[in-house]
Amino acid sequence: MDSKKKEKRTMNFLKLVLITSFSVASFFALASDVYIETHNEEGQGILRPIGGECLVYTPSHVVGRASDFLVSTRLEKRIKAQLITTYPQDLALLKLPANAVSACQESSWKDQGERVNTILEVIDKGELQVRLNNGRLVSYDVDIIDKELHSFFTIRLNHPSQKITKGMSGGIVTVGSYPIGMLLSVTDDIGKVLRMDTIADTSRSVVKSYATEKEQIALNMDTTETPSPAKTSSPASVSETAIPLVSKNEGKQIFKGKIANGATETFTILSRGNTAYRLHSKKQSDPVQFVVEYQNPAKKRLTWDRIETKRDDMWEFGTEERGEHFLVIRGEAGSGDYELELEIIATPEQQLSESNVAGHGDVIRGRIAPGTFAVYKILSRGNTAYRLHSKKQSDPVQIVVEYQNPAKKRLTWDRIETKRDDMWEFGTEERGEHFLVIKGETGSGDYELELEVIKE
Repeated sequence: MDSKKKEKRTMNFLKLVLITSFSVASFFALASDVYIETHNEEGQGILRPIGGECLVYTPSHVVGRASDFLVSTRLEKRIKAQLITTYPQDLALLKLPANAVSACQESSWKDQGERVNTILEVIDKGELQVRLNNGRLVSYDVDIIDKELHSFFTIRLNHPSQKITKGMSGGIVTVGSYPIGMLLSVTDDIGKVLRMDTIADTSRSVVKSYATEKEQIALNMDTTETPSPAKTSSPASVSETAIPLVSKNEGKQIFKGKIANGATETFTILSRGNTAYRLHSKKQSDPVQFVVEYQNPAKKRLTWDRIETKRDDMWEFGTEERGEHFLVIRGEAGSGDYELELEIIATPEQQLSESNVAGHGDVIRGRIAPGTFAVYKILSRGNTAYRLHSKKQSDPVQIVVEYQNPAKKRLTWDRIETKRDDMWEFGTEERGEHFLVIKGETGSGDYELELEVIKE
């Protein structure tokens, strides 16, 4: 038998083993994707149990800017969910309320997508699982077409009379009972699917904040990454009863205490690099004025602002550096309570992910603050012109967009304000992987950029 025939038989045998193993497993597992609806969108999602909570992955365009997210499972209908965060890959993470965590007993989440690579190497057939609003599950046979994309693959329904329609976004693509990806969008009957291992990697830092120590070990997460919070005060501080740091369920932190004119308090914030923050100051009964200062690991001031507790206030800042940073509070006038809620609005996983790849028609979504940046890869075939459409957002943010060549040398740049629709045109003569860098200048919040190839 020649080597080609032997190789072909080996490959066919491997396909048979994989398909058989997944098919047998499917007798013991129920695909548990959910139906999700908002006031103007509908879609699908996959459940993931972690740390006693029940999380839901769904495309971020399904939840959009809605305030209410209703999730229906096989047994329960219209559960009101909470939005935790969104990611640039058109991915959102929701959380079900405490009285609905039992829904995750039917979760089809298997692991960190560890078998996706192996499956895609040898399998070109699968199923698209779609949950209807009445709880019924519908499966569609699909052909897996393009597997070579970094974080995505594409599918097509293999029945000529069937088409991927609105409401299927978020549907889970499975081989047997093993989920390999989530449907994001469709163009000319070709569905774009985000790989399950990419979903796990992208959401890793947020999921870790919910995981128990045992789960972190099982998921190969570093349980020593986040140290215990620390606080130091100057001799003039009057905040002996202050609570320096409190973690909420959603991963936010609270700095809470008392301060007076001349007093100083310092809190430690651990940064993993390129992290954007938003600090919310809650209105207090006693009017106090103080300065907040953000320092790098060398205790050099990066930025500062002045806050008055007689009203709700907000301050945005960020850092590109890793390590222990310091939030310093200095009393200026008055004395009394303060309560500051620290929100991480963008993580390094979101802004610098290997899966941040953009092409024609792709929409780049993210959040940013001053002192941070995001990077997206754009593959050029040479002598290519682009148009970048910036969509108006509710939070006014000023960003700088920069286009770099394969050597990461800046070719051109522009400044964009998200309080209005805007457009930027740029191009390159070079072939290869180029980079779109988005830098926060003022304000913090969302950006939404659509990339259009206008000449290739």
